[in-house]
Amino acid sequence: MFNLELMIIAVLVVGFIIYKQIDKITQKLDKEEANPDMSRYVKFCDKIDNEIDKLNTDIKFSNIVLKDNEKKDDFIEKLSLLRKELVFIQNMHSSNKNALTWEKKIFSFLTKFEDIVNEYLQDNEKINDEIRERLEKEFNSLN
Repeated sequence: MFNLELMIIAVLVVGFIIYKQIDKITQKLDKEEANPDMSRYVKFCDKIDNEIDKLNTDIKFSNIVLKDNEKKDDFIEKLSLLRKELVFIQNMHSSNKNALTWEKKIFSFLTKFEDIVNEYLQDNEKINDEIRERLEKEFNSLN
């Protein structure tokens, strides 16, 4: 009889310990789910800004060729506007915890960026492909 009571107490203690551990893990997961880390999107915006800066530098030092050299100032101005828009996206969505919203905004922005490259630069497909590859690598490294 004594062994049966001891076994019941041991089972209850082990059950209580397991219950507490599961509860602790569940609370931690709930907290992480309620506050997902969106810093990777902000960091990715910084990487996009670096790409814009690289294009700006390449144009100034004539490392890439414009379709129309008379539109150099227009292109630089459009890059400047893109940077401002990117800063706006970062600031307005820095508290946003929805990954889908971030991805929509960034995808829309990258489409504009690609369109500007297509409009102004010779060899635009190659340049866009290179930018895409670098950004993809950067985004994957942020995960």
